[in-house]
Amino acid sequence: MLSIFAGKRFFLHLAEEEPGTFYLTDFLSLHFERLVLSGLGIDRHPELLPLYFGNYKKLVYLTQVEDARCLAKAREAARFLGLIFEQYRTGYGDLLNTLRKIATRRVICRS
Repeated sequence: MLSIFAGKRFFLHLAEEEPGTFYLTDFLSLHFERLVLSGLGIDRHPELLPLYFGNYKKLVYLTQVEDARCLAKAREAARFLGLIFEQYRTGYGDLLNTLRKIATRRVICRS
């Protein structure tokens, strides 16, 4: 799903370059504590951190909108996880085109 923000080709390039990559978007960056740390129970059981993230090497932040707060949170997440930080300004990538395609499809319901 994250490939929609980076574009399929670029995302495949990133994934091939380093398979051990954890990806963040603006939304995931802002809500990292709630969705990742709390969601995976790492906040309550820090011993789980190496089990979840021990094989990751870097964190790639796919930026949709320039926002200093999102950037700071993404960097903080990378530091917390002990990962190399990279940022790519992707905007919304293929999301707009995908939404247009979905919106123009005819939905046929059969009983």
